[in-house]
Formats: sequence, C-alpha cells, structure tokens
Amino acid sequence: MENSKEGVGKIIEIDFSSYDFDSPLQRRAALMKIPPDRAVVRKYHAELLELFRREMTYRRADDSAEGEGESDCFEQIYWCALLLYLGGDPADVPLMWEGKQIDMDTAIGFDGEFLVGAGVEETIRYLEEYGQRDPAEYLKGMKASKMLDDLQRWERFRTNYFYPNTPLQENAPHS
Repeated sequence: MENSKEGVGKIIEIDFSSYDFDSPLQRRAALMKIPPDRAVVRKYHAELLELFRREMTYRRADDSAEGEGESDCFEQIYWCALLLYLGGDPADVPLMWEGKQIDMDTAIGFDGEFLVGAGVEETIRYLEEYGQRDPAEYLKGMKASKMLDDLQRWERFRTNYFYPNTPLQENAPHS
C-alpha cells in the first residue's frame, strides 16, 4: 500500500518553485514537504536529485561560510539519500556513491543501505552493467557480510529518524 500523509493513494502536490535551493534552510523546508512515500518520492524524483546535488555541494563547502541556523543542516544529504532509496532507481546510485565519497564524515555516515533501494541484486547487476565497479564491489562486500540482510529494519530506523511521527510503509523491495 503506497500512501502519503495526505491520505491513501493521494499524491500530494509540492510547489518547489517557492523554495530557494541555494539556501540549506530552504532545502530543509522542501524536504519536510516530501513524505517517505514511494509514490510521492517517484513523482518528485528530479527535484530530489537536484536537492541531493545541492547537498553534495553544501557538504564540500567551507563550513565557516554557514549562515545562522545552517550548522544543523549537515544531515540533509542523508535525508535526500533516504528518499532516493525509497524511489528505488538504480541509476541514482553512481551519484549517491559520489556523495558517500565526499569526506570522512559522509564515508562513515552515509549508509551503504541507501544505495540499494532497487533491491540488492538489481542494484549490483545495474552497477556492473554500467561499469560502476567500486560501488558494486562495496555492495557485494556488504552483502557477503550480511549487512544487507534486514533492510526492512534499517528502513524503519532511518525513516523514523527523519520522520518520527509518520506511519511506515511495508512494501520495500528486498533481496
């Protein structure tokens, strides 16, 4: 069952033109409008990719240039990654892998699970088919270590972290 906070089967409308994506606080406000709902996330896939790219740029930037209230925006890259995971498009993985490689913080904090929204085997197959050796090998290692065996538990944890008062979907692709 794919549903949004607005009601079962109802896809919400979000006017992203009213947000300044150059502002970390405005990006956070936009993220707050996107529920952890697969149908909604798929509808706004292009906007999520743009938000993710902006979060990558923000993470690469010098922290000393932060404006008031922006210091707590560092986790937005992970929030975007969760939503891209829910979208389940393996074509997003190379960009997400790049985001994971930004620095030591993202290397550690960016869960490998974010990369397998399309399913473990499907994602590895896609990455190998498109010559993305490093993320494919990384995911194979995670799989061999059984780190991808309980994606539902991981997804509940991550969704509850960013959306603490939202009922969760139980239809994630898992393999």
